[in-house]
Amino acid sequence: NARAVLRQGALRCMWRCAGAGQALSVMYEDGAVVRGARVWLGGREYGTDADTGEVLVPYRPDSMGDDSGCALVVGDTDGFAALVQPYTSASFVHKTERYEFGCGLHFEPEAASRPRGTQPPLLLRPVLALHGQPCPDLDLLQDVVLTLTTRDADGTENKSTVADVALQAGKVTSVPVRLPERCVSLSALLTGRIRKLCAGADGEPLWQDVSASGHWELNASDATVRTLVPLLTRDPAAGDAADAPYVIEVVGRTGEPAPAGTQVAVELLHAAVPQHTGLSVHKTCATDARGRVALGALHGIGMVRAMVDAGVPGQVPLERPTRVTWMIGLMGRSVAATPPTTLHVMPAAGGEVKVHIPYSSPLHLGAAPPSSLTPAQLLEREGVVLVSEAGLPGAGVARDFTESHVRLVLGHEAPAGGGSGGTVCGGYLVVSGVLPPGRYRLALLAMDAVVSLVV
Repeated sequence: NARAVLRQGALRCMWRCAGAGQALSVMYEDGAVVRGARVWLGGREYGTDADTGEVLVPYRPDSMGDDSGCALVVGDTDGFAALVQPYTSASFVHKTERYEFGCGLHFEPEAASRPRGTQPPLLLRPVLALHGQPCPDLDLLQDVVLTLTTRDADGTENKSTVADVALQAGKVTSVPVRLPERCVSLSALLTGRIRKLCAGADGEPLWQDVSASGHWELNASDATVRTLVPLLTRDPAAGDAADAPYVIEVVGRTGEPAPAGTQVAVELLHAAVPQHTGLSVHKTCATDARGRVALGALHGIGMVRAMVDAGVPGQVPLERPTRVTWMIGLMGRSVAATPPTTLHVMPAAGGEVKVHIPYSSPLHLGAAPPSSLTPAQLLEREGVVLVSEAGLPGAGVARDFTESHVRLVLGHEAPAGGGSGGTVCGGYLVVSGVLPPGRYRLALLAMDAVVSLVV
């Protein structure tokens, strides 16, 4: 005699993590969802939720170990059942109730310099998730305490706590912070605990401790004698001149000019000389009454470095001097003179606008220098065109504003090999005048760029 076992059809399940447990969907072999499905797991039976059509299996406690595969039985209303084996492609992993908590803490260090008596805010933005799924609310988070630790320049620490901080999911909570005089650091520690939905073996509630922290250094200049900083800029007295001389402004903690006679070590390197050759020029200069060191036009210079000593003159410096390096590019042209793609301009009284746009012209070897060209000829050579949005195909008749509203200012030219031409440096475009409200296109053909101007 012989017997054969024939299996007709099959049941399988798919599951996802939800807030109250794992939601299972039982399906036939063709993918159709089983209505009124039941699940047996760990000696308990779970039915289908009438609203979602899924079977909700609660998470298991942490005391039962890590997440692992387990066997469960799924069935339909007709009495047909199937065993889902563990450690297979369709197995069910019974997960523990383990939450992930994070909180972004933000504090502006500049707020420490506010007048005495003000309380700058500390911003908190919490996020609570369960197996990667965000929780819609923070009702499970209890006993939230914020501990603030401040330290002043004398090393004295002070701790304060803020109990029952009201946190909301997806929203920013502001907590005022009282800072002591000459505060140099602030630390924040946010702690709390989450009451889990599943109970322990003895029936008592289970808790999970969570925390988040942040640290900020404040008023760092109060703890150092290095308070002077060199800044490279153009001489404001020269206006918009293309060959405006460079100056180094040495300023203090609050932006005040350095005392007259402050020693500044200046290093200059030609653009054609590599930095590793050591062929730079060194010179020690003294600031004037306005805290400035005049450098001139810097024709051909590619790198400028300034160093301001810290400490008291005549004594061994306690800290390393402040050293700042600027790469001003080939022949004084800025390396990163890249125009923006879109500019929004708010007209002044009378509808007049004025915009400065960085410009880097390509090398025009043998071409006529900009000084020998009229403004219109220079714009034509560089391919600069300003037209209204109506100039686009199918939008009507364009109106050209180039000659009346655009001015191109290029930098210094260095003669190229004794020829009559030169290497044109970078500069900037000035768009000024009365422009009706609307959209404009500024074409920079030499730079292969187009700027959208919205007035």
